[in-house]
Amino acid sequence: WAEYVAADAADLARIPDSVSDGAAAQAVVAYPTAYGALREAGFSAGKTVLVTGIGGSVGNAAFQLARALGARRVISTAGSSAKAQAAEAAGFDNIIDLSRETMHEGVMRLNRGEGVDIVIDAVGGQVIAQTVKCVIRHGVIIALGFAAGRTSTVTLADFILNRVRLQGFGVYTSTPEEWQEAWDTFGRLADEGRVKPLFDRSFPFEQAPEALRYIIEERPFGAVALHF
Repeated sequence: WAEYVAADAADLARIPDSVSDGAAAQAVVAYPTAYGALREAGFSAGKTVLVTGIGGSVGNAAFQLARALGARRVISTAGSSAKAQAAEAAGFDNIIDLSRETMHEGVMRLNRGEGVDIVIDAVGGQVIAQTVKCVIRHGVIIALGFAAGRTSTVTLADFILNRVRLQGFGVYTSTPEEWQEAWDTFGRLADEGRVKPLFDRSFPFEQAPEALRYIIEERPFGAVALHF
């Protein structure tokens, strides 16, 4: 947190008219990351996509982008019934409640008994091991984060028999041109009303401790920001 920050002019970009400053603070990382991951996975219209963690900023961004860019079906996960219900209330369908069924069971149920083409995972840990069982032959898994842990134990046979590809991705390795393309795509889709950053509320800068308490104890469905 800082009251002032110096930034290279080349790193600045216009906030779309349809996006609030608070929502843009979340979107500036989430949407370019999600867009880059989908590109890295070879996404195109008509593909099926599993995005873990519908309540996370990157997971939610990947879900919305895949849907807006023409995916045949987009599926996501929630770790509790409360999060699954919040997602559905916010207009997100095809949500697997992991407290009620496994990821594989949910994918098979929602995708007509088949795996998906692409997995975008920002959760990490043992979630990666579960996603391997959810892709079709030659499927692609893109790992973006490790909120659930930096290590995972996978079954090599699942990779070998289905020729699955697992790859890491970070938006900070993108070129300025790649980042700008991602942000421009987000801006266009946002202004068209086809994507909307998952944003809960902002707090005055002086209430930063209260904002942290709110995130930890209330577990909001959406990002929280500080404002001056």
